[in-house]
Amino acid sequence: AFAEWILYTSSGISSALYHSCDVGTWCILSFRVLQFLDFWLSFMAVVGTFIYMATIKEASKRAMHTAVFILTAILAATGATRSANIGIVIAIGSFGLLIGWILEFSTARRFVCCSWRINLNVPHRWPNLAALFWNTLEMLNKRFRWLYLLFGLITLSFAALSWKLESNSSYWIWHSMWHITIYTSSFFFLCSMRVNTTNHSPETTYELTRQDTLPTTESSQT
Repeated sequence: AFAEWILYTSSGISSALYHSCDVGTWCILSFRVLQFLDFWLSFMAVVGTFIYMATIKEASKRAMHTAVFILTAILAATGATRSANIGIVIAIGSFGLLIGWILEFSTARRFVCCSWRINLNVPHRWPNLAALFWNTLEMLNKRFRWLYLLFGLITLSFAALSWKLESNSSYWIWHSMWHITIYTSSFFFLCSMRVNTTNHSPETTYELTRQDTLPTTESSQT
């Protein structure tokens, strides 16, 4: 997760510089630029976590990241402090995660959301739906480390609570707690993924191919 590491680190540094300028201590850049970087990278950190949890091809992830770069930059430039931005960013991240799972189902599992043929015999469709349901649960069980996922949800709840409790008098403590809990939840979400379960070893495929073609090669030489 090197890309996510760069994103989270840059977001934390830009946030520290922005708050340092906000209280009048020191401004390395203009206030508007620091504010844009703080909110934009925070938006990207949230959506980037969602995209990381969608185990799809890197080409699809690059396309999703590019679209998110543009959308979150527009949000940060036109109204960074809007309270509605939180919901918009979470909706964008959830939509990206959903698209990633749909792409994975359609390619790896050959899953089709809408059947091309209408089957009016409903009793014969129930076993297929039940099998699909249990296969999906099995895939999710192999995909996630559930303890890390639970810790991520708990710390995310604390982050939402800290953001809700912010006020002018207690901003310094609750906003600090928000930063700590939101990044900790991202750490747990990244650790909850079993990335290697969907990867196939190229060496195994090569060995099987070589074993299949070896008799043909020997027979042609004889």
